[in-house]
Amino acid sequence: MDTEVAELIIRDVYSLAATRQGQWVSLTKIREQAGIDRATFDATVRRMGRQSGVTVVPEDDQKTLRRADRDAAVVIGGKAYHKIQM
Repeated sequence: MDTEVAELIIRDVYSLAATRQGQWVSLTKIREQAGIDRATFDATVRRMGRQSGVTVVPEDDQKTLRRADRDAAVVIGGKAYHKIQM
């Protein structure tokens, strides 16, 4: 799967998970529901994070992260990111 198709899927899953535009959604939730292989998902989120209107951030309170959240994180520049906003 290429990143353009993956982006459409991620955006669709985000829109179903977010109750309002601009809401933070965990990458754990999106990854679980998107059904995209890890390499493609990660590359797509990295690319999307450079787009206007999309923000990817780490969880501020690292103590609240579950194992699943840590496993689902996208690593950008050596740092784990856990949430996305569009």
